[in-house]
Amino acid sequence: MPDEHTSSTGDMTDAAEEHLSELIRSTRTAPAIGPMLASASDAAIDEFDRTVLMYCQELAREVTLWEIGNRARGVGRAEITATDVVHGADAVRKNWSTKPQRKPSGYAVALEGATPIFALAAGVAGSYLHAGWQVGLFTGLAVLAAIGTIMLVVMAWRRK
Repeated sequence: MPDEHTSSTGDMTDAAEEHLSELIRSTRTAPAIGPMLASASDAAIDEFDRTVLMYCQELAREVTLWEIGNRARGVGRAEITATDVVHGADAVRKNWSTKPQRKPSGYAVALEGATPIFALAAGVAGSYLHAGWQVGLFTGLAVLAAIGTIMLVVMAWRRK
């Protein structure tokens, strides 16, 4: 349901934008931030304001999504709690992570593509175990699928 700060589409109203702009201006003079911006150029302060505004909008979006996802059935009015804000802030922090995103190596891409194919082929070969070579093929494919799966799990564990 829209309130005085959001329109029916969920976008911020002019009053909310003005309130947020005032908040950003007061943030610049906060004891923890003001001294850091004292020697900043006008362009740097403008960029600071834009970044703070972007963060606030992203936080509002994530908090709203979290609240909607956890709203009890039958409750029509939004009720954002402190817990919703904490979870929204965690989501924004994860999205705004400064960790460099590594491009997966060709080896990892090949492994991710080949492992399910080996597993599928082992499943099909398991239906045709009439000759010794078929048993050998099945065993080889199953071993390759198992090794590939283990390697993928280890790679995913190392990424975290």
